[in-house]
Amino acid sequence: MNKNTYDKPSLTVDAVILSGNDQQMKLLVVERKNSPFKGKLVFPGGFINQYEIPYKAMLRELFEETSLNLENFRRGVPLKLRGMKGRDPRGWTITIPYLFYLPKPLKVKAGDDAKKAFWIKLAELNELAFDHGAILCEALSYFWDLIAGRESIKLFSGPGFDSGSDSDYQGFAAPKYLEFKKKKELIFFGGSFFPWHQGHTSVLMSMPKNLRDKIIVVPDRNPLKEIREYDQYNHYQDEHQCAYKFYRHILSKVANIGVFVYPGFCGQEEANPTSSWLPYVKKSFSLLMGDDSFIGLKKWIDPEKFLLKTKKIYVVPRLDDNLKIAKSLKWIKSVNKNLIIDFRDHHQYQHISSTNIRNKI
Repeated sequence: MNKNTYDKPSLTVDAVILSGNDQQMKLLVVERKNSPFKGKLVFPGGFINQYEIPYKAMLRELFEETSLNLENFRRGVPLKLRGMKGRDPRGWTITIPYLFYLPKPLKVKAGDDAKKAFWIKLAELNELAFDHGAILCEALSYFWDLIAGRESIKLFSGPGFDSGSDSDYQGFAAPKYLEFKKKKELIFFGGSFFPWHQGHTSVLMSMPKNLRDKIIVVPDRNPLKEIREYDQYNHYQDEHQCAYKFYRHILSKVANIGVFVYPGFCGQEEANPTSSWLPYVKKSFSLLMGDDSFIGLKKWIDPEKFLLKTKKIYVVPRLDDNLKIAKSLKWIKSVNKNLIIDFRDHHQYQHISSTNIRNKI
């Protein structure tokens, strides 16, 4: 292992290997034998040797730690590079993760610096060390046929996840795949949701029951709140809070409402403007938001890109500033005169704010 210097990062690779469908979906993990995070679960992976091709390094580390040889298997899908400060306590480290899907789990055996190597059901996985939970959330997004550019599901052997019946819903990736494909319209409810509070639940509960199975909660990072949320997020990472654990926490909060939660942006290293992904959604969509977000839409980054494609906006009371709401409504209609605005009823938790809660931490 190479020690980090102040001016050059170490390079590592990880293998994110999923197998199975429905509630039997499993992830290949290793238990670390050494520090940091001794005894914690992580992906198979490790440091790249000098002049070693990253993909070859990943296959080598995978074999050394699990005895699994994917040399002749369909090539893995490269995920986003990871390099945020604090993600590895050993120093500045940039990681290249690769995603694989296997039709069924293959036999593995621990080796090298892995104390154990085994397959674990996603339904039983609580958290991963380093920022591997964030990488897993990104990997799961590839099983949603949702956003153009994340269609690598076509490279895999399985059809995606089937999240089971309402009674045992876990929601680790897409809802029942074929049912999800049939939906003609989606409703996106986005936010940092850090923390999730009763106001968020009330917003979802205020929507008619026949619309709830169209709603997708999208935990994300707002670039307009970058400084405050970045500090909070780094604190979140410094405590080694797992993004996958955060994702499961939100799932637990909405499990009885009938909505879905998109995992792909949980643990993003960079801020993620809505306009960077919403224009590439592959279905017709509407938005669900508080009137504070509605008032501020003009300040979003290139909002015209998605407003021209938006069918409807459901607006939930927050600030009750009628003058600003009317001004925003006029501007939105100037962008898309056919866009329908549905102002929802008041609810008792409408003044609760995640930002205010964070400021009290």
